[in-house]
Amino acid sequence: MSYPEYPANSSNPGTAGQQGVGHSAQGHPAHQPDARRPWTVLVGCILAWVGGALGVFLSAFAFTRNQDSEILDDLPAGTDRGDALAAIQAGAGVLLVWCLIVLVLAFFAFRGVRWAAIALLVLAGLVALAVLLNLLLAGSSAGIPILAWSVASAVLIYRTPASKDWFDVRAAAR
Repeated sequence: MSYPEYPANSSNPGTAGQQGVGHSAQGHPAHQPDARRPWTVLVGCILAWVGGALGVFLSAFAFTRNQDSEILDDLPAGTDRGDALAAIQAGAGVLLVWCLIVLVLAFFAFRGVRWAAIALLVLAGLVALAVLLNLLLAGSSAGIPILAWSVASAVLIYRTPASKDWFDVRAAAR
């Protein structure tokens, strides 16, 4: 693509030899980062939406099916069924709220809101901490797929160069 040369005495601030806003020293338009949403943000948001929807489904399932759960039948002797049921419901409630927050934050990150992407990164860090504590204290590696899913989503949304540039462009446009 070639740019026409303008007379040096033109009132156009981007003429040849003059450096105007958004123009190089030669008068050509300066390189602007691509304003289109990068594929990393799209894939990361899809991962967050799918993970959040699965979490909402699992928490709803835990609320509705825990009365006759086999988990309650497998409790050690002497464990109060009511306390175990309350713990399951509390965990399901936390999961529900957490996943709803993830769904909303992914929506805002998809629209280019930087604080939402940073908040998703913080939530992924908290998931990593919870999975690490579960691994160290309980010896359970059941949370590792959840960890991989949430960290992959957050990294794709905010930690790749293309996505960071896109969030920079979106922030500058506001």
